[in-house]
Amino acid sequence: RNLSEPVLEKLGQIKLAAERSANLTRQLLTFARKQSVRPVVLDLNEVVTSLKGILTRLVREDIALHWAPARDLWPVEIDPGQIVQILANLVVNARDAIQGVGDVFIKTENAAFNRNEPEPPGLIPPGEYVKLTVHDTGRGVDRETLNRIFEPFFTTKEDGRGVGLGLAIVYGIVKQNNGFITASSEVGQGMTFRIYLPRATRF
Repeated sequence: RNLSEPVLEKLGQIKLAAERSANLTRQLLTFARKQSVRPVVLDLNEVVTSLKGILTRLVREDIALHWAPARDLWPVEIDPGQIVQILANLVVNARDAIQGVGDVFIKTENAAFNRNEPEPPGLIPPGEYVKLTVHDTGRGVDRETLNRIFEPFFTTKEDGRGVGLGLAIVYGIVKQNNGFITASSEVGQGMTFRIYLPRATRF
C-alpha cells in the first residue's frame, strides 16, 4: 500500500532515531568495556595505512589528511577494531574543529623513556612505547575545556553534532590497553593528541 509523504517522512525520522540509538548503545558498551575485544600483536603502520581511505572519507574535501609512518616501528598488542575506533573518533573530532580549509596529521614513532626522562613529566612511566600522534589545524580549545576533554558526555559541539562520548571512548580504549593519552591545545592553534601504547613483548 502506498504511503503518503508525511508518513514516509515520519518513518524516515523513526529509522534515523533508531540508528542513532543503536550507535549510542554501541558507544556506551565500548565505554563500559563490556564489548568483547581480541588483542593481537600488530604493526600499527599497516593498520593505519589500510584505514587511510576510510579516514579520508570522514573529513571534508577542504581538509587534507597527512600520514607519516615511522620506519622500523615496534609492534603493539591491541584489538585492530579498537584502532579503528580511536582513529575514527580523533579524525571526526579534528574535522569538526576545523572551520574551512585545514589539515589533519597522523604520525607514528617509537618512544623510549628511562627514569630520568619521563614524558611528559610524571604522566607516563619509564618504558618503551609506540606513539601515535593526531594533530589538527582547527580552532583549538582553552585550558578549562582541555581539562575536561576526556569526560563522558562533555562536548563543545552544538546540539545534534555529538553526545560527547568520542574522546571518552578513546581514553577508555587506551587505558584498557595499558596505554596513556595526552592532549594539548591553545585557542587558534589546533589540537594535538598523543597516544602511547606499550611495545609488545610477545610475537
